[in-house]
Amino acid sequence: METADRTVAYSTEDFKTGATFVWTPTAAGTYHVVCSVGSGSHCAFGQNFKVMVEAAAPTMTTANGVTTYSVVPREDSLHYWGMNPHDDIVAKVGDTIHFKTAQGFHDIGLVPTSAEYSSCDMTNFDMWVNTAGAIQADKPGTVTVANGMYEYEFTLTEDHIGTWYFVCSVALGGHCRAGQKMLLTVTAGTPAAEPLKVMGSHVPFWTVGLMYDDMTITLGDSVSFTSDMEGYHDVAVLVDAECPEAECCAAGAMETADRTVAYSTEDFKTGATFVWTPTAAGTYHVVCSVGSGSHCAFGQNFKVMVEAAAEDDDVIGATTPSPGDEESSASSTVPAALLAVMAAVASLVYSQ
Repeated sequence: METADRTVAYSTEDFKTGATFVWTPTAAGTYHVVCSVGSGSHCAFGQNFKVMVEAAAPTMTTANGVTTYSVVPREDSLHYWGMNPHDDIVAKVGDTIHFKTAQGFHDIGLVPTSAEYSSCDMTNFDMWVNTAGAIQADKPGTVTVANGMYEYEFTLTEDHIGTWYFVCSVALGGHCRAGQKMLLTVTAGTPAAEPLKVMGSHVPFWTVGLMYDDMTITLGDSVSFTSDMEGYHDVAVLVDAECPEAECCAAGAMETADRTVAYSTEDFKTGATFVWTPTAAGTYHVVCSVGSGSHCAFGQNFKVMVEAAAEDDDVIGATTPSPGDEESSASSTVPAALLAVMAAVASLVYSQ
């Protein structure tokens, strides 16, 4: 246990201050959870178990025989500071907080009160990192810039004990109102071995910067899109089903693409959820067409394969013989060897 590559999620000192600990895994996989006290003796004497975390299936609901699939971002894309809901973080002194976002689009900073955080009031916004990825004077941490992204991290000290209201101030709080905010609570205790990533919430949400899996549905089913009500996104269905992603999302291509805007940016301002029901089987490329294809290129796209519904009586292997065809039907479905035995038995019976 002394040399094991492990993370102490809740220490013996932590249990002295709180009898209950809630652990939320941040990725799918298999975890071995143990008590590491006593050089592994507690673990060996029963204090261990495994947790198998499965990736979430597409969220779906069924009503009146119709299944609706919610558009949910891929879990492996959620480490991104963008315009979507974010998980709160509970951290310890000594922990490192890690942000990752697109350069030129988002800043990082604080508002001082819960009320300002809830309403996204930017009047007293205190910027820590600007949209270019530059740390402001007297702010902690370091920034790495590469490939159009910047990553910012800072380590918590005793001065950080308390509650911190992180937001993006872009568009006079519009990004914050779209969900780009995170509540950080800092207490004393044993820090984690790895940086704590600022993560988007794994909930239905349609936004730029995250990734989406393709889905297969049955004709008659629906697809539900939930987004902010700031008017940053739309839902466009590309008519050309063979459109390669690289070409569909290329700069300038979206203006000339043969597409149907099923739900516009103005529509999202009046209703945060849109339900789309395809009217024919086939493959559809669903994208956000905002930004001349830039939203599409930055993850806001996926394919929907719509399969025709099976007929009620379409049972594999079932046959319905026509009148007078019973004999030929029986001979075609009953093995020849069994027919021979049946014939022999009949011969014996009738010869008695």
